[in-house]
Amino acid sequence: MGLRISASTDLAGQTDLQTKSTNNICQPASIKKRGIIMKVSLILFMTALFSISCGINPDSHKTFLQTAPPKETGMNPEKLAELVSDVKIGKIKNIHGLLVIKDDKLVVEDYFGGYKRDDLHYSASVTKSFASALPGIAIDRGYFSGDIQTVLNRSVKDLFPEYAKVIDKDSLKSGLKLKHLLSMTAGFEWDEHTFPYTDRRNDCNKINNSREPMRFLFERKLVHRPGEEFYYNGGLSLSISYLIEKYTGMSVLKFAEKYLFKPMDIKDFCWDEVANGLIDTDGGLHLKPLDQAKLGYLFLNKGRWGGRQLVSEVWVNASTKMHVDNTDRPDYGYQWWGGDFQSQDTTWRTFFASGHGGQKVIVFPDYNLIVVIVQQVFDNPLGHLNFIAIIDNYIVPALSGRRIEESAISLTAAELSKYVGRYFSENRSEFIDVESDGGKLIVSSSNGDRNEFYPVDEQTFKARILNLITVRVKFGFDEKGRATTLQSKFGYRNLQFVKDAAEKNVRS
Repeated sequence: MGLRISASTDLAGQTDLQTKSTNNICQPASIKKRGIIMKVSLILFMTALFSISCGINPDSHKTFLQTAPPKETGMNPEKLAELVSDVKIGKIKNIHGLLVIKDDKLVVEDYFGGYKRDDLHYSASVTKSFASALPGIAIDRGYFSGDIQTVLNRSVKDLFPEYAKVIDKDSLKSGLKLKHLLSMTAGFEWDEHTFPYTDRRNDCNKINNSREPMRFLFERKLVHRPGEEFYYNGGLSLSISYLIEKYTGMSVLKFAEKYLFKPMDIKDFCWDEVANGLIDTDGGLHLKPLDQAKLGYLFLNKGRWGGRQLVSEVWVNASTKMHVDNTDRPDYGYQWWGGDFQSQDTTWRTFFASGHGGQKVIVFPDYNLIVVIVQQVFDNPLGHLNFIAIIDNYIVPALSGRRIEESAISLTAAELSKYVGRYFSENRSEFIDVESDGGKLIVSSSNGDRNEFYPVDEQTFKARILNLITVRVKFGFDEKGRATTLQSKFGYRNLQFVKDAAEKNVRS
């Protein structure tokens, strides 16, 4: 019997699963008529999936890697089997596929909810990291004059002379360089979060439907000096498509196919276009999960593939070096996220590609490890938390061979009172309220979250959030033993809070 799956629509009306035409341009999975997106369903007839230990798929398809049991690579097989089991029983929801590659061996490969190995899955903004390789390849092949550092520091006005008049209208825009576009630090006013991507008020929707996307981008008001502030902006990523086409004479699709996909044996893919025909380097690539893994493998190996240097090591290092230091989210390089992941009282160095709904290609360079997570793209509010949970609860313990188990201690209401108060972040944009309620310590955040935290010791408390992730807070004290600071660390967040001065004075 066939299995019917209703496919969720993406930013441009595409779906998690996709079909392609003979020229690798995605066939629309929805019909746009008079501005209304009409959703359609995909009917997929699938055979049962069989899996063996830890989800290795035993079918006859060849992969670019050998398969191996986790134990052969030093990973804990029980922990990885637990991960696959927890996805299957719905403890972690909306996962479509999981891959774990350790020491050049595929140790986990499994698919869920009717998805198969050969399905093209919408990668959303993982596309950005694939596209990030293309300027480096173009520079290596002489399509731009100058070496990598020279081109990264070229002014936008120099690279886009046809928009010089637009750029010259604001003297600050003369300081815009290619590196600012790639690191999301251009400083343009931009909003792609207030409204859904399908909403015409969303700036990403606007640029994708513009007749002249680069004019739309460069006409935006600058609200920060270039290089000063990180602000997520899909229009900056779309500029890669324009630059590649302008300087190589090939569309991004043809350029990527020739210099990146064909050498890596990526044959089945499709790529969305925006309204004026540009290939969507912001988020339009549809790939098999194993082919998404190839991106991580290429960058883990400094741009080398099968003995060939597809992307220069200098470009890979520049792209995965974090140029933006964020405190409330991962850091950012050139179209790659990254930074230190906090888990097991240890930091784990990573860089990763990330897409809407929690699509991830995560690289742990110190452990020769790649993890690929493909999920339901839309209507999946816990997608990014799923990523944190998978790494924190399963991957790190499978790597380290241990899981820190902490027993809660008991504190009286009087002892809990010294923690009570309002704590502010450094710029006072966020706060945390700590209160004692019937012998329990309740922590509420400025976004409305409210959870009970259990004491591990007199400094450290922890809570299980949404039954997915463990959050730890650590208090600091003054010489009189009063709590004055609070540190919150989980995943890529490492936030410092200081108790409000008025609170401290009241309790002194």
